[in-house]
Amino acid sequence: MLQVHQDERFNTFSHFFATILAGIGSFYLLYRSISHADLYQFAAFLVYALSSVGLFSISTVYHGSQGPRRVFMQRMDYMGIYLKIAGNYTPYTVLFLSGTDLILVLGTVWALAGVGIVLEFLYKAQKRNTALLLYVAMASTILLAAGHFVARVSLLNLVLIGLGYTCYAVGVYFYLNDHRVRWGHEIWHVCVICGSFFQYLPLAIHLT
Repeated sequence: MLQVHQDERFNTFSHFFATILAGIGSFYLLYRSISHADLYQFAAFLVYALSSVGLFSISTVYHGSQGPRRVFMQRMDYMGIYLKIAGNYTPYTVLFLSGTDLILVLGTVWALAGVGIVLEFLYKAQKRNTALLLYVAMASTILLAAGHFVARVSLLNLVLIGLGYTCYAVGVYFYLNDHRVRWGHEIWHVCVICGSFFQYLPLAIHLT
């Protein structure tokens, strides 16, 4: 049973709440993808579901942990972010890209995720800036096929995706300055949840 430190209550329970929402949302995507009878789509949404629910679950345990387990879960949390970004990209590439574009974008984002995870294994205290650069590089991978992606996505969905990116970008500021800004890390958590929600909606809309 987790013994949550008072300062971590919001961080713990906010991502516990996000885990539940991610689970419900993922179930809907998987259910709808089955009705479309497309194995590739189902596999893509399964990756999305595992990475989303996985990250929020790991984050919940990390923020609710103390002692040696907290150190271990922190590293798992950092690794989970790489998987979350790559997992988030997976259904978007499968749905809206094809051929070389799909292989290029999906291959690049997962390769960067692999690099980040390996670095977390090799270095006990990977610098935040190094990880952040990899996060930004992964988030920017869509630029490799931006023209084709924009041409195949509706205006509404592009706006929702953009709102998601905006939430993440605002959150990164508070993440980097959480030691100087009151409630900085809590705001970061809210931004991550909002960003995930906005970028979930286009997937749900597409399958509806």
